[in-house]
Amino acid sequence: MSRVFILALLTIAVMFTAIVLIVWGIVLSFGGPANTLLYLLIFGDAGLLITVIEIAQRKKKRAG
Repeated sequence: MSRVFILALLTIAVMFTAIVLIVWGIVLSFGGPANTLLYLLIFGDAGLLITVIEIAQRKKKRAG
């Protein structure tokens, strides 16, 4: 397989993981008002952090 294809699959997997974490945090937040903020912070921030790291890696590859 070509390197570009492998990188594309890796990018899709990382973005899918980020989306799943964010959605899972939203789903768990329906458990009650005490858990809402906790789950959104844990899973939402984890998903957003993965997305930010992926974007930074892409910019780093283009610049270098």
